[in-house]
Amino acid sequence: MAGQQGNRDQGRLFSALDKLDDGITMHDSEFRLVYTNLSAITLLDLPVSLMRPGTPLEDVFRFNAERGDYGPGDVDAMVSERVALLKLRQAHCFERRRPDGTVLEIKGAPLEDGGFISIYKDVTERRQFAEKLREANASLEEKVKERTRELAYQSALLEATVEHISQGISVFDKDLRLALCNDRFMKLLNLPDGFSEVGTELSRFFTFNAERGEYGDGDINELVEERLEKARDPQPHSFRRVLNDGTVIEIEGNPMPVITGGFVTTYADVTETVRAQEEALAAKEDAEKALTELRETQETLIQAEKIAALGHLVAGIAHEINTPVGVGLTVVTHMTDRLDGLKGSLESGQIKKSDLTAFCEKADEAFELIRGNLERAADLISSFKKIAVDQTSEERREFNVAEYTRNVFHSLLPQFKESNIKIELVCDEAIEMDSFPGAFAQVVSNLMINSLEHAYKPGESGTIRLLIEEKDGMVRVEHCDDGCGIAEENVARVFDPFFRKSMGGAGTGLGLSVVYNIVQAKLCGDITCQSREGEGAVFIVELPKIVPDRGNHPCGVAPAPDR
Repeated sequence: MAGQQGNRDQGRLFSALDKLDDGITMHDSEFRLVYTNLSAITLLDLPVSLMRPGTPLEDVFRFNAERGDYGPGDVDAMVSERVALLKLRQAHCFERRRPDGTVLEIKGAPLEDGGFISIYKDVTERRQFAEKLREANASLEEKVKERTRELAYQSALLEATVEHISQGISVFDKDLRLALCNDRFMKLLNLPDGFSEVGTELSRFFTFNAERGEYGDGDINELVEERLEKARDPQPHSFRRVLNDGTVIEIEGNPMPVITGGFVTTYADVTETVRAQEEALAAKEDAEKALTELRETQETLIQAEKIAALGHLVAGIAHEINTPVGVGLTVVTHMTDRLDGLKGSLESGQIKKSDLTAFCEKADEAFELIRGNLERAADLISSFKKIAVDQTSEERREFNVAEYTRNVFHSLLPQFKESNIKIELVCDEAIEMDSFPGAFAQVVSNLMINSLEHAYKPGESGTIRLLIEEKDGMVRVEHCDDGCGIAEENVARVFDPFFRKSMGGAGTGLGLSVVYNIVQAKLCGDITCQSREGEGAVFIVELPKIVPDRGNHPCGVAPAPDR
């Protein structure tokens, strides 16, 4: 009865083993087959006649060797080698790639009665996945290296740009620590060399200035804390400071985007300008001796101011590059920190595909943001410094207006991200222009930013819509917003240099003046403004599809409209 029960138990066991996906073979102490399940026959692709109980394992080795499962070589030698290893009766685990590409994981272990059991598992998909993962990792590593090189190049380009700006510039992060400054900043403020180190606390600068009397009389700690309190909640500001040596410095500061925090400040030596203003005032007082002479002098000064305003527009455009330069540097700093973290994960072996994917996505976004802002800064410098004398440009080319405008919109998305303002584009996809795409982009960008900053209150919702159409060889760009509008008495002045709705308004007052000069002098077109207070604003730009040759066209130097 016990024997029958044992046979039944063994039968149930073998029946269960036959249902497994893994192959199983068992051999006795003489290495003759005792049992094999169906999966083993299928996985090893062996004839059923060769897998009957009692078959020597050596016969199986020979069959595999003859059909090339063990690769090229002497069949007898390959069989003898495997029989010798088998007689060692040692547990083993290895993988074998069959001629058809199937990869089998083979595990063997000795049994107490001297026999041997082997388990066969098809790991082809696992190996294919591992290979694809290895290839993906290699590709991602190469992308990381490429992005690292690009970021290094952009960082060097940014540093060179900052150092060649005629103004001093400083950037402090959200923790009020120095993130960037150039030599001009150090020299204008006459600061010790050690202050230029990244990470220097703003309080150290304030304390140094207070101690040498730059802030006037008062308790040092109170003077410093008063300025630190303002720096913790930075707002756009502009003022002049007279240093102890009589130098007059014009200081302009602007907060950085919310995503990074901190603020950027520029410093310009306006001593000669102040002296010139004082001399002009003295001359005016002398001119008041006679009414006729006064009127003539006034008329001359009005005309001179218009010309000087255009001259100052070229020199003062450096104010406009504060934000793109500061944004670019902050993004480079942020991505460098992320890169250090990624390198640490890579070196520790804990890197994941998701980490690399996330980094690459952020790196792409950072690279585009840096590139866009640097191009904007470079375009500003080159276009405005040369606007009065250089009437040719290598940047002229044919471009699709709809596609290019969408690219401009894309570059503006980070600035609109924190607002409730929607931007819409309606444009015929077939419109092509032979003009200056960089100047076109600057016009669109300045109009969009002007509406974002001045047409809506913080948190207010709205829509800015750009309608572009072609008619009779001209491209009409209609920029509309549904914001607060412009008072009737100010509509005629919106293109004047340095004009702002109020003395405390944001910006430099150069944005629309820049647009006017680009449209007139660069694109040979015209721009007008239509608005009523509380009813939004419409700017209409008329541009030739093919910009005329400046050698035969008055387009080039376009004075601001005489109002």
